[in-house]
Amino acid sequence: MIDLFLMRRTCTLPGVYIVLSLTELCLQSQGIALLIPEPVINATVAQNVLLSIEYSCEGKPAITWQYVSQRGIQNIIFWKGGFYVNVSKGYENRVHHHENGSIELTSVGIEDNGFYTVIVTEDAGAYTHATIVLNIKEISYEDVYFTVISVAYLVAATVLVSCFIRFSDNCVYLLRKRNATLQANKIEETELETMVVGG
Repeated sequence: MIDLFLMRRTCTLPGVYIVLSLTELCLQSQGIALLIPEPVINATVAQNVLLSIEYSCEGKPAITWQYVSQRGIQNIIFWKGGFYVNVSKGYENRVHHHENGSIELTSVGIEDNGFYTVIVTEDAGAYTHATIVLNIKEISYEDVYFTVISVAYLVAATVLVSCFIRFSDNCVYLLRKRNATLQANKIEETELETMVVGG
């Protein structure tokens, strides 16, 4: 049987890499089940990212996380049964492991873009693995600038509309008051004429 893990190591095309990763999820090792709830994660620079997994197996397995890039494979963290933990240089203050096998990368950068492979190994030697794709985007200051300008225009438009409505209300009030005054004067003139004619 062809080892999909070794095939993925030599694979340079992202599409083929993802297909191989999905295929290996279907070919679970006996006694070990591994689930990746979120196989593709999108984040922005400086965020904390949780690479989440769920597994079930006999006993306390060894968990290994690796970063796979065009430069090769770099070990991130290895632990067994929660007791022995080995964190690689460059990740000492950036990675936190969870008992369920998940890891959290803090303050990610563009250099963290890529594929993250988790390997779950039983005491008997059986293992399974899966991959998570992490896409990191830089914060676009053009987007921030556009958002700020858009909000400023909306606020200015709201203020102008409010002023126009208030001005319209004042005009309507003054017109009604003027009409009421004119009508009162007309009624008064009519009454005076009636009194003059009748008197």
